[in-house]
Amino acid sequence: MDQLINFVGQRLRGLRKAKGWTQEKFAEESGHQTSYIAGVERGERNITLDTLEKLLVVLEVKPSTFFSVSEGDKLDENLKAHVSLLSTRSHTEVNLINKISQDIFAAIDSKTK
Repeated sequence: MDQLINFVGQRLRGLRKAKGWTQEKFAEESGHQTSYIAGVERGERNITLDTLEKLLVVLEVKPSTFFSVSEGDKLDENLKAHVSLLSTRSHTEVNLINKISQDIFAAIDSKTK
């Protein structure tokens, strides 16, 4: 059950951020307390389906969209993780990693032709 609660919280957080909203703005728009929204996003609150539906209406997201995880979402998560890793490295190291990546992709591309 915790896995679903965490999924719901993370998805709501992602959709809220995609709208450029703070937790305060989301709380205001949905009629909830900021602490409630924060608890939901952290997976600390087990919300009802009725509440979830109301939050999705505020976010203008269909339930089918909310529960679908596309390959694009997985790619976005991988890219964010990669950017996070690179953000702690020096400019020289990032350039080296880019060069290595280009060489790897060139080798892959040459084998698929």
